[in-house]
Amino acid sequence: DSLTHLLTGRERARLSRVAERIGEMISSFFRGRLAVAFLKGLLLAIGLTLADMPYGFLFGMLSGALSIIPFVGALSGFLLTFAVGILDRGVIDSAWRAGLVFGVGVLVPKILGDRLGLHPLVVFFALLAGGAALGMLGLLIALPLTAALVILFQEFVSPALKQFADESG
Repeated sequence: DSLTHLLTGRERARLSRVAERIGEMISSFFRGRLAVAFLKGLLLAIGLTLADMPYGFLFGMLSGALSIIPFVGALSGFLLTFAVGILDRGVIDSAWRAGLVFGVGVLVPKILGDRLGLHPLVVFFALLAGGAALGMLGLLIALPLTAALVILFQEFVSPALKQFADESG
């Protein structure tokens, strides 16, 4: 608010529009993330229970809760389910049962990317960069930050490049 008086009315409206788009996108992302985490946990819990894995419901819901951070929930849930399953079902049986159920969970990044309007490769590299730069926090904020950067590019850089191209040509 203290800096908005320095902007013209047109720029103030544009900045307000950009901030609103970013706010809506971040809000939508986290609401969606919580809903997906719960549904993924429920789906995994039911799948693991139907696959007759020990503690299937518990490990499925735990994996869903941990899936708020992309890939962490699926990986940790699979490893935990597989390790405990080995004691009850053996290596091969445990591997294919847990692998089948958790394999379905791999589709979630594609769904999230579509929801944010990001290509699956962008989702992958954003998560890779976020995790490398800031660890678990980076994994959590990588996708909303990337989507916000896309909005800023669309609003500020792309029009300037188009204007420059029109003036040069």
